[in-house]
Amino acid sequence: MTVSFQNGMESSVSAVPLFLVPTGTETFDQRKQLAVQPIPDGRVFALFVLDIPQDLMRHLDILLECSGGQTVTKTLNVTSYTG
Repeated sequence: MTVSFQNGMESSVSAVPLFLVPTGTETFDQRKQLAVQPIPDGRVFALFVLDIPQDLMRHLDILLECSGGQTVTKTLNVTSYTG
């Protein structure tokens, strides 16, 4: 999976962590970190090799950790079915 972003003049992305959250719960105590990629200066993407479990329905939280302590979060619905 590739996560791409655009660095701005005021801040730049330093790391991209990914989390899975069970659907219907929306609680952070059941949130599981899948991976995190540090971002070297000048790069505008993070590349992840993920092993998503089969027969899964979850939310995928993608965080952009930026300089200055800012974070940006995008939540996607993920479904994996092998039926």
